[in-house]
Amino acid sequence: MVDFTNSLSDKQNQFIHEQSVFFVSTCPKEGRINLSPKGLRNTFAIISDTCVAYLDFVGSGNETAAHILNDGRMTIMMTSFTQNPNIFRIYGKGRFEIKGSEEFNKYKGLFPALPGIRQIIFLDIDTIQDS
Repeated sequence: MVDFTNSLSDKQNQFIHEQSVFFVSTCPKEGRINLSPKGLRNTFAIISDTCVAYLDFVGSGNETAAHILNDGRMTIMMTSFTQNPNIFRIYGKGRFEIKGSEEFNKYKGLFPALPGIRQIIFLDIDTIQDS
């Protein structure tokens, strides 16, 4: 059964903490969809019941940030293949703070200090789909 909500519950927070891989999808107003796997431990954080964030690293293009500037829509998906299978999607508006900015510095302590950090990507939640 699929449930839709507008904010994270304690049960969903626990599910998020148990996942080691997540996927981020963005798209411009016109053009192709970008879908990227992410998965370094402790690089995803719950900021509040209506906002999540993750560390973004150098090494590939910066298509996620370009799409956020162009359109803003973003989806994060997590999937569990355990005895309790689940597909969990978070929909909303993306934003980012580059390394060294005041907002970046405010939240960097939530994440490990790793080489190659480019920015923190935030997702302000519109809808959560939990199935």
